[in-house]
Amino acid sequence: MNQRSNDVGLLLDGDPSAQSHEGIFCYAYDPPLNPDGTPAEILAHMGAHARLVDCNEIYARARGGTRADLLGRTAQQVLPGFQRSIRRLVDALIENDFQVLGLEMDLPHADGRTLRVRMSCLGVWQDGLIVRAWGLWHDVTAERAAQARATEASSLLRTAFEHAPNGMAVVDLRTGRFAMVNDRICAFLGVTREQALNVQVGELGQELLNPDDLLEARRLKEQILAGGSPGFECVLRFNFPDRGEVWGRLSASLSRDADGALRHLVCQIVDLTEQRATESERRRRELDIRLSQEVLGFGSWEISLMDGEVRVSEALHRLFNLKPAHHLRRSHWRELLHPEDREATVAAFIAGASDIDPFTVTFRVVLPGGAVRWIESKAQVLRDDQGRPERVLGVSQDITARRAREEEHRLFTERLRERQRLETIGVLAGGIAHDFNTILAAIRASAELVEMQTTLSESSHRHLSRVLSAVHRGTELIDQLLTFARHHEVQAQRLDLNAHVCELMSLFTRLIPAEVRLEALLASETPHISMDSGHLSQVLMNLVVNARDAMPEGGRLVLRTAIDEVDAPRGKALGVPAGAYALLEVSDEGEGMDAETRRQIFDPFFTTRGPDRGTGLGLSTVYGIIQQANGTILVDSTPGEGTTFTVLLPLPPGDAPP
Repeated sequence: MNQRSNDVGLLLDGDPSAQSHEGIFCYAYDPPLNPDGTPAEILAHMGAHARLVDCNEIYARARGGTRADLLGRTAQQVLPGFQRSIRRLVDALIENDFQVLGLEMDLPHADGRTLRVRMSCLGVWQDGLIVRAWGLWHDVTAERAAQARATEASSLLRTAFEHAPNGMAVVDLRTGRFAMVNDRICAFLGVTREQALNVQVGELGQELLNPDDLLEARRLKEQILAGGSPGFECVLRFNFPDRGEVWGRLSASLSRDADGALRHLVCQIVDLTEQRATESERRRRELDIRLSQEVLGFGSWEISLMDGEVRVSEALHRLFNLKPAHHLRRSHWRELLHPEDREATVAAFIAGASDIDPFTVTFRVVLPGGAVRWIESKAQVLRDDQGRPERVLGVSQDITARRAREEEHRLFTERLRERQRLETIGVLAGGIAHDFNTILAAIRASAELVEMQTTLSESSHRHLSRVLSAVHRGTELIDQLLTFARHHEVQAQRLDLNAHVCELMSLFTRLIPAEVRLEALLASETPHISMDSGHLSQVLMNLVVNARDAMPEGGRLVLRTAIDEVDAPRGKALGVPAGAYALLEVSDEGEGMDAETRRQIFDPFFTTRGPDRGTGLGLSTVYGIIQQANGTILVDSTPGEGTTFTVLLPLPPGDAPP
């Protein structure tokens, strides 16, 4: 027998029968190699007295020595603790005609490990005893460890497959049937495991799937089978007799065998029915909230006090005229505030954020494009577990229209109160005027009787003339009071407002100093009014003279006429019916008036002039004349910025523009 480079064999007994097994020794002494280059086989040759006749170096190393150390030792010495395995080996030889192939056993290693070996053994028998035996061990420790790991992994995968939260199935592409299914997919499909494993997947899909979704699933399957993609995912609709329409998301991926051929389709299905119902309900609620916000003009928002992030609803984007993708921060919101309201609004929000109760802040914003809107915000501060302010949640509403209505109501109430006050004053003034008129009539009659006497001295005549002159001035004042109280009979006629203003312009130029620039801006479409001509002249004269006196240093005095359409809300605020009106406007660049002066401007005997300049009945008379003509008069004035009187008189029937 040949000696190999690292593996040496030796026959000590010289038994001729050993020569017939030369092939075994050649194989064992030149064994196949493991992947790491180490020999994979171990050889031991036991003699008649159960002593080691020969072995290779691999066996010697496994026993912790050299061949020289081991040769001639007994089986007990070279195989300590191996008696039970020896007994198994002997029994196997007896049962298998002195030859054992592939018997796996544990072989103790000198380093303390236990090797798993697959042993082939050939025995020589004499007189019913084994006199010589050759053993060849193949180390399968790593192989069995790999198999154990694979078995464990397979068990884990099987457990994961069976207990997956979603439906799992493996489709055998050769048969078109399920190779594996878990309980969840059986419950989803409404079949037992046995039924699932014995049904054609295509037939089941055709029976349960929505026709449109069935075509899409087939298309995706053909696509991956053709190599277009390693898998697909799609949402499908299933129609069950007892459950109705059920939504599911199907995910599928391909599995190939060792040769790369398509073998299985691994599928997972998730029941989306409840999720889609929840999502549908969520979208419905979001739609309800969005529509309600749009109808009510509300928009919701949230401000993080930690990083300044601002999140707003679509309705608030529309409310502030912002693009949906506009990213807001607190600094951007501050820039939207009206400059006049910015400081007070920020202070109000800071004060509200320090309180635990909800708070309300009203302010103006300047939208992109320049429009000014009134906003009312109701907010609540949310705090963390330590009570520190964390977020501010709120809703905002455009209250511009409401503010306009409130302002109209305020003006209406104010004008109504003013009208009632002036009417009360008018009643009082009318009563006093009538009484004084009676007194003055008696004085006039007595003075005229005395004046008719011829025996009066010149001095007495002078005194009587003064009395009669005073009675005349008193009568004029009484006439003005009666006009204010609307106790005069008037002769209304159809007048051309433009023509009347033009007629008086020459008179006004003589009354107005050169420092005052008089201008007339007349309507292109002539406004007509129904009014006493003298009363119209009196109105114009009083307004022009007041404007002149308000500009002692000179300035611009403008008379303007126009036709003005008054709608119902504005008419309610002004206290006149809606319709077409002739507008007469007298404006100056004079000293202007404060609010208290404006409030009393039409009161009888109220004047801002000195005691020797006027009676204070001029504007009272104007007010009475305008009221008698079913019109109204407005005053707009700011200290230092001038005054504008606006007279609205109804157009005669038939003159209103179409």
